Amino acid sequence: MPCNYENTFKDPNGRCYTWANQGLVPIGWWNVTSRIAFRKPVLPSDDYFNNYILNKSAGMGSISTVEWPLALCLLAAWTLVFICLCRGIKSSGKLRLYVVYFTALFPYVILLILGIRGWTLPGMSQGLYFYMKPELSRLADQRVWNDAANQIFFVLSVSYGGLITLSSYNKFNRSTLANTLIISISNVLTSIFAGFVIFAYLGYLSYITGQEVKDVVSEGPGLAFIVYPYAVTTLPGAPFWSILFFLMLILLGLDSVFASVETIVVVITDQIHALRRYNTLVILIVCIAHFGLGLLLCTDAGIYWITFLDQFTGSYPAFIIGLFECICIAYIYGVSQFHEDLKAMLGSRNYGVRLYPIFKICWLFITPGIIIALIIFTSINYPQLKLGLYTFPPWSYKLGWGLTSLILSGIVLYAIYAIIFDLLVKRKSFRALINPEKKWGPLLEQNRKKLRYYSCGQQGALVSAIDQIINRSLSNQTLARSKPSPSFMDDDRL
Repeated sequence: MPCNYENTFKDPNGRCYTWANQGLVPIGWWNVTSRIAFRKPVLPSDDYFNNYILNKSAGMGSISTVEWPLALCLLAAWTLVFICLCRGIKSSGKLRLYVVYFTALFPYVILLILGIRGWTLPGMSQGLYFYMKPELSRLADQRVWNDAANQIFFVLSVSYGGLITLSSYNKFNRSTLANTLIISISNVLTSIFAGFVIFAYLGYLSYITGQEVKDVVSEGPGLAFIVYPYAVTTLPGAPFWSILFFLMLILLGLDSVFASVETIVVVITDQIHALRRYNTLVILIVCIAHFGLGLLLCTDAGIYWITFLDQFTGSYPAFIIGLFECICIAYIYGVSQFHEDLKAMLGSRNYGVRLYPIFKICWLFITPGIIIALIIFTSINYPQLKLGLYTFPPWSYKLGWGLTSLILSGIVLYAIYAIIFDLLVKRKSFRALINPEKKWGPLLEQNRKKLRYYSCGQQGALVSAIDQIINRSLSNQTLARSKPSPSFMDDDRL
């Protein structure tokens, strides 16, 4: 509430409090001169979130109890996820279709309603000015580019498997490029529009607390659970606006989890075909496993572990997995073969196929180069991990890099397993390992007829190099066997 309200207590230092909370949680400043000499006040929502909801402990290693209200909320969330996914994405019925459209589109309606209300508040112009004012000097900061790339990877589900999983439900001739453009452009426009909404409320919050906009801006969960809720509580009809905002967060969270869980379930059922008839049971086991792992995040040190996992399991592994995907497509499977697949799916006259020369340069050089640069800069200038005033201990970095290595080791270990299994158990030749199998391709026969596959010499550059080495080795062995054995009488020394 503003400091000029009658039911606020003003202390001699220039800060003001509610009468029920004197001297504990300042809600603003009544003396602007005094404000400069002190740190920014702690909002009541900050005190409620950290000390009541989270019951935050002293640090990452200070785990004493599970916050059962949070655990029950986590259980309710995973129960809802299971109910929504148990019928599957391709399940029939209008109800399922309506649920998908509702969870995907209704957040935009809520965002628009919140925006209309925020743009009528006093101080919103200061927030929008702060949002739109460019700081070109920040472009020289490597961390800005790293954060931007991390955000794009996460929002678009690049390297997380979600796009591949969901696209497998598309029709064979579905325009991949059109989907890509729609998703990418929608993501950019949504982010920009959400910024106009959020910063309107931040400008209003700076107005009622007497602070600068930069002082009320918060990152991480603080923006959603501290800054915005406090701004809403000062509005008429505060419960209505709070319900709309958190309903939007719930729907967005559900959509994100749907893709992640569906990816895991599809991987399991594709590898073990017998489990496809028990798809509901697999979903249940995956949800229970996620709930069990999530209990660590419901402890009094959970917020520290959320920050820790977000730092070490988000950006770095995603960059490396994305690099491996580029290498596999461009240099092993081959861009020529990939181009043939696109022509079979989209038709040779599709504008996406016509842009193949541009895409080829991106797949071979630009995209891998950018990802390698991100990995190098992230490794050299790795930021210090902090949460507010708390600095994470040195052992957390060792644990984090160990966890990152464990995630990435799955790629190498499975590759080694696949090679050994095919060579020793299936008795395949190494040359057969670098060529597509006969069963590779679309499932339906009418779609398989549209494709033609190159021999390994026409595939990726790396595969071609390996194939040339194998050919030379086979030629040398054949030549050696074709030479006559030297006899005693042919010796020139006689």
